Amino acid sequence: MDKMRKLYFKFQFTKEGSCMVQSGKARFSTIHLVMIALFVALTAVCAQITIPIGAVPVSLSLLPVLLCAVLLPLKDAVWAMVAYMLIGLAGAPVFSGLQGGPAKLFGVTGGYILGYIPCVALTAWLLPPAVMAVAFAFVRAFSRNLPLREAENL
Repeated sequence: MDKMRKLYFKFQFTKEGSCMVQSGKARFSTIHLVMIALFVALTAVCAQITIPIGAVPVSLSLLPVLLCAVLLPLKDAVWAMVAYMLIGLAGAPVFSGLQGGPAKLFGVTGGYILGYIPCVALTAWLLPPAVMAVAFAFVRAFSRNLPLREAENL
């Protein structure tokens, strides 16, 4: 009988209560998975804000791509963009103009979308740690002024 390789997920809980998900060799904590999903959703939302100029519209989707490279570790940033492309390839309307599927990914704008992975990888790799520290401080200072943070203190 031919042995089939099974895809498995192993969950491990730490003392602090967080969960680690292990699939093969890749390990992601719960916060890493949430951040990846957040940047996939943010990229999908920002892709809908476009200025139609010719065959290739100008969209705001590069902003979350670069933010992803600055705020996430290299591995998580690359996985976020890979997940965004796979979701769009499956047919979900995450690309500009609420479109998705292989025709959009391998069409006129597909090269720009496929370029998100090298863009994220190079930006996260080349970015000096001092710039990342300033970015984290800015995000931390900004998040303290959000109404959600104030609701937690009530």
